[in-house]
Amino acid sequence: MNEKNRKISLMLNRSIRGKMPVSANGSDWARYHNSFTKSTITAHDFAADVYRGYSFCPVYDGRRKQENFSEAWHIAFDFDSNGIDELRCASWVDHFLSFAYSTPSSTDDAPKCRAVFIFDQPIQSAESYRELYHALAWWFGRDGLETDPACKDVIRLYYGSPKCQLWDNWSILPRAAQRNMIDAYRRENPEQPRQTAPQWQRPAQTADERKIREALRYIPSWGDYGDWLTVLMAVHSQYPNEQGIALCEAWSPGKAGEVARKFASFEQGGQDNVNIGSLFKLAMDYGYQPPSTQRNKPLTHKEKLAALMRA
Repeated sequence: MNEKNRKISLMLNRSIRGKMPVSANGSDWARYHNSFTKSTITAHDFAADVYRGYSFCPVYDGRRKQENFSEAWHIAFDFDSNGIDELRCASWVDHFLSFAYSTPSSTDDAPKCRAVFIFDQPIQSAESYRELYHALAWWFGRDGLETDPACKDVIRLYYGSPKCQLWDNWSILPRAAQRNMIDAYRRENPEQPRQTAPQWQRPAQTADERKIREALRYIPSWGDYGDWLTVLMAVHSQYPNEQGIALCEAWSPGKAGEVARKFASFEQGGQDNVNIGSLFKLAMDYGYQPPSTQRNKPLTHKEKLAALMRA
């Protein structure tokens, strides 16, 4: 059934096309975040705005913070190692996907894409949104597609992609199908009993504080909330202590105690596969190049990631 005229609500930012420039300062980011407005548009117009390069996220009240989440008529998934052609091979996607598009950092050698599902009814609970994320990520994994774990953020901001490759499928993910997919996920992934006082082990992937500080210089300190959360998770995976809190506060000063409270909410040993390598990968998206990758011949995206894994 063609659902391109299905109306949904979301927050849109038509003040800038594509990603914020690396040169953007705190005032630029403040203006950018203040430019999001609630819009009620069709799925077709939603995709058209993405093609024009406009940013979007679920509906919130006031400032874009998790506690201000209002409702979500859509959910999106990022694939940093898969393009649209691979996404289309997933056995179930064409039944429920609205559209997919190549992201701004996608290249012919290293294709990337974002899949967007829209709903027949809004999700009005952050917990329900995250549960659906985990279920769909599991379904993608069954088809060999690995999603970006940061997408579970209920008010995750997504950039548009000017003149991107666009797959317009125009299906919806109805509430009944959501329940069925979540039920299947729960059956295959029963909740494990909590372990008492687990012993934390430092991840094998390490980087010294100097390298982390250098990488953090490239990541906007007042930018996307999802980026801020990824940085905190990544630093916490290596420094789950006062040293890590100080690193994050030096990078992005905020309300007193905010970083410490977020650290206290993280599980020991890492969060959903986010580790210190995730920080370097994010910094590379903003132009950082590790010293180990300096050479005459430019590195491919996969070579850069492999170099980070060895660091």
